[in-house]
Amino acid sequence: MSNPNDGAVRSKSKKEKRTKFPKLHALSTLPATATKKWKYSPAEVLKLVQGLYNKIVITYPRTDTLPFTQ
Repeated sequence: MSNPNDGAVRSKSKKEKRTKFPKLHALSTLPATATKKWKYSPAEVLKLVQGLYNKIVITYPRTDTLPFTQ
């Protein structure tokens, strides 16, 4: 190598890593999380969620029932 800043890959490794997806928010938990993280009021969060739903960006959580997991 002529330039000391040039580099070469000498080896590589591949490792499988599994991560769990975060649980989905229920309508009651979303405002609390948004308030804690971004200081939004619950009314602002619900207005944003309704706007995203109207634009068909998200599905609207109509109940606080979480899906069953295995």
